[in-house]
Amino acid sequence: MAGVICETEEGNVLFKAAKGVILASGDCSGNQEMRDYYCPDLRGFKTMSPFRDGMGMITGIWAGAQMTPVNHSKMVHGGGALTRLELPFLNLDIHGERFMNEVLSFAYLNNLMRGYLEEYDFQNPMAAKFFTIMPANWAEIGEQWTAAHPEEVKFGVGNMKIPSEDQFVKGETFAELAANINAYMEAEEWHIDPIDEQAIVASIEAYNELCATGSDGQFGKRADYLVPIEQGPFFAVPRGANSVPAVLGGLTVNENQQCLGAEGAPIEGLFAVGNASGQFYGGVDYPMDVEGLSIGRAITSGYVTGRYVAAL
Repeated sequence: MAGVICETEEGNVLFKAAKGVILASGDCSGNQEMRDYYCPDLRGFKTMSPFRDGMGMITGIWAGAQMTPVNHSKMVHGGGALTRLELPFLNLDIHGERFMNEVLSFAYLNNLMRGYLEEYDFQNPMAAKFFTIMPANWAEIGEQWTAAHPEEVKFGVGNMKIPSEDQFVKGETFAELAANINAYMEAEEWHIDPIDEQAIVASIEAYNELCATGSDGQFGKRADYLVPIEQGPFFAVPRGANSVPAVLGGLTVNENQQCLGAEGAPIEGLFAVGNASGQFYGGVDYPMDVEGLSIGRAITSGYVTGRYVAAL
């Protein structure tokens, strides 16, 4: 790799490389065509960073580098503090029905939401939202759960603060809560059809009956999480990550972050780091179990590769 030609306001400029070119240009989550091809299961989710257009990866491809095969790992965890309130009470979908084992981490919830996005022809990312229904003593119960299961139950993930109750939908009765849920969706311009309020009430009552049995035959939630929604006023927390911060797949590289060609041989002088490079995340979803994993990898791979290339 002899260098890179860049387009500037003054025209095209050739930057000659003394030892190599390191692509540190980020991911392709803002490039809809690339996103649809390399991560098709993101259809319908909202793009958070349109400036991440994948041009660094495309530059590498022009030079003969290969992209990590489909399907790329992905981040779907936008939405702020409300989204990251991982308290496994009752979750109701946009039809007012329970749809999951509520212990599932918010980082993986996107895998349950594609059917709802399809209902709106993948044109409304708000279809991936839902409501967590909680009693008045939610914080007390949450603290007990957190003490017993700190890896499963969290008031906030990452640097998010605990949301305050004035951010929740509130109702003195189940019926009032149901009406206020619809009012909230309308006020926030979700463009989601109103939910049958009787369905919401019936779902909460059915959940309370299920909790009384001590066994979740519906979705298999453990008995110690089966706490009924009994003490009012009642709250509904609007949740559901529907935004994509990054697509986590890039150019295939070797142990020195050197890009590989079609036959797997390294391309002389061409390197990729951070989210411009691939093969780091093995799963379908970006794990939130290790905080700072993405930025840590970007910093480390950039530093190590810079030292390697400088020593050539």
